[in-house]
Amino acid sequence: MLRILRAFLHKEIREALRDRRMAMIIVLAPIIQIVIFGYVVSTELRNIRFAVVGQVQTTQQRQWLQDLAASGTFEFQGWIAPQNLWRAFRRQQVTMAIAFPSPELQTRQPFQVILDGTDANRIRFAIQYLQEFWRQKLRTPTPLQLRVRVLFNPGLESRVYMVPGVLVMIIILMTTVLTAVAVVREKEVGTLEQIQVTPLTSFQFILGKTTPFTLIAWMDALLVLAVARLLFHMPMRALWLVPFVAISLYILGNVGIALIVSTISETQTQAMMTGFFLILPMLLLSGLFFPIASMPPVFQKAAWLNPLTHFLLIIRSAFIKGAGFLDLAPSFLYLTVFAVLSFGVAMQAFRRAQFR
Repeated sequence: MLRILRAFLHKEIREALRDRRMAMIIVLAPIIQIVIFGYVVSTELRNIRFAVVGQVQTTQQRQWLQDLAASGTFEFQGWIAPQNLWRAFRRQQVTMAIAFPSPELQTRQPFQVILDGTDANRIRFAIQYLQEFWRQKLRTPTPLQLRVRVLFNPGLESRVYMVPGVLVMIIILMTTVLTAVAVVREKEVGTLEQIQVTPLTSFQFILGKTTPFTLIAWMDALLVLAVARLLFHMPMRALWLVPFVAISLYILGNVGIALIVSTISETQTQAMMTGFFLILPMLLLSGLFFPIASMPPVFQKAAWLNPLTHFLLIIRSAFIKGAGFLDLAPSFLYLTVFAVLSFGVAMQAFRRAQFR
């Protein structure tokens, strides 16, 4: 029996890696995604193009503009006539415009700042930055003097927060979609009936079909971890065992989901569409792109029922904060229950559907 199972595993691994294009995608996709997330996807406030309406009249105003442009957050685009302001906004030439008061007015006379509110989140941060900038320039007295210290990510680099998300996306895609499609392929091409008459049991068949993609998911996970450390110098403050255990539990749970998808799908297209239908809300509710605290209360509760939320919490906390098993015990418990239940339900559903 072990010889048959070993031959079946060998056949499935060779079939999974036989397509060179697929093998290239498996290797290159994690690298491309982590580079994009590390360099392109950023929550930092940068490169806000601004112009001044009319001309700067005083030396103090010129000094303010120089300081604002030197901050690295704002880019000075020059002066603009009032009649051309709206056209500049429509053509994306500027994101912000400043109109200073006339020189004969007092220095503390309010001035006008006009902003393009298309990207509301970005502009909200820009307003906060401007308020603090002008408060310091005008030396408005404050009741408290603050001394700020940022823990874990002193540079406030968004890549430290976003790069672990690539690991989450790679694992869920490799284990859920590809595994479901591989199982349904046997049903679609008609080889599943031939396998049923072999000495293989349902557990051995599932083990043979899911092992290649589990190994591929682990290979991609290690590749992402290596690139994150070597290219982005991602910190790893916890024991390596912490993310490895979390990855194992989450892969097992995703394999269960993939098997459930394969039992309700008749074609590879159906399996792929169903897989993406499940993945999209899981990603949106995980806190990967949007903070869970900013969601409505109903969706916050749904987010904490999402296993992807707990997996992402473990990965980020292990990398950035150095959290251990005791610190993340609730999330590890949830992932364990998720893995056992999803794989157990999948085994029962697959056995009833295919091996009656």
